[in-house]
Amino acid sequence: MKYFDFKREPKWLNDEFVRKMILDIDDAKVIQDEFIMNNEGRAITPFHLSGGVKTLICIYEMPDKFWYGSTMGDNCCHNLAEIARKQDIKILLRHFMDIPDDCEDVLYVKGTKVTIEEYEDAYCAYCEVIRERMKEYE
Repeated sequence: MKYFDFKREPKWLNDEFVRKMILDIDDAKVIQDEFIMNNEGRAITPFHLSGGVKTLICIYEMPDKFWYGSTMGDNCCHNLAEIARKQDIKILLRHFMDIPDDCEDVLYVKGTKVTIEEYEDAYCAYCEVIRERMKEYE
């Protein structure tokens, strides 16, 4: 995620929650500031972090922005839900995210609180709209 690469601040990586997300998602440990060790004991830079964890960090540090959430995989759900329990956030998902049941309490679609089943139905409806639009190009 280029936005993170150019806008990040070293202090972000000293936040305990950010460190937890990096460990959870990328199995890497922040030693100090931008000094990170991967699970093989090699030093990496923030540039080497996954797009998912970079997006989570940006959402956490700048919750007032609207974020493209499709850079995150299903392994980001719990951390994303934890952020949403602390802050009002908005993301756009263009892929189906398999949201665990224990994350349903923070699930909204177009500003309306929904169940996981309603989220799945909304995603299916979205796919149908895309499918119809694609027919125009056949």
